[in-house]
Amino acid sequence: MVLAASALGATVKDDEDADDRTEGKREMILQESFAEGLKGRFLIADPSIGDPEFARTLILVTAHGPQGAMGFIVNRPAERPRFAEVRRELGLGRRGPTPDPLVMSGGPVEETRGFLIHSEDYDAPQDSSENVGPGLRVTSAMEALRAVAAGSGPRRALFVLGYAGWAPRQLERELQRNDWLVGPAAADPELVFATPPAERWTRALESLGVAPDRLMGGGTG
Repeated sequence: MVLAASALGATVKDDEDADDRTEGKREMILQESFAEGLKGRFLIADPSIGDPEFARTLILVTAHGPQGAMGFIVNRPAERPRFAEVRRELGLGRRGPTPDPLVMSGGPVEETRGFLIHSEDYDAPQDSSENVGPGLRVTSAMEALRAVAAGSGPRRALFVLGYAGWAPRQLERELQRNDWLVGPAAADPELVFATPPAERWTRALESLGVAPDRLMGGGTG
């Protein structure tokens, strides 16, 4: 089910009191709709999103609550560096027997900070690893990078630089503006690891039964 402001609010009346009541109602419905938070779900950028930083992005939400939200863009490969450069810079040794993970631009916050989004078949240090959902974990430990470089890490992984962050209630306001569509209850690891990055946004929309061309005004009615 696509959850956006159009499905969460009532018609806004002209007077200010009505505006305030409607805004409060929208916030209440948002809170009820996402009572468990959006952790482990995708945010799919609506084509009308006003911020070019997030145009056509697919974001894996890794934290969401009263303190705000955090997530990683998973469909925007970084121009630089390649993982080979990361390996050399951090002294991780030569390439192991498994392919290097893609390096992704995870978001505009702390763009030099690295994280590993990976499958559950790797026991990362618990104090630096977070279970996001079925088949998805996020780890910030250097040990995980060493394991990936040596070929003894998780079978599937993305290395992301930076992240997207939202202040308290900021994401809720963006949802009210229809900036984002919300993916199913659990993000699909196949979209993160197996689908080519250029196709992930479109595939995420299609998983909701949304035709991208119609959403962007390209349909014929």
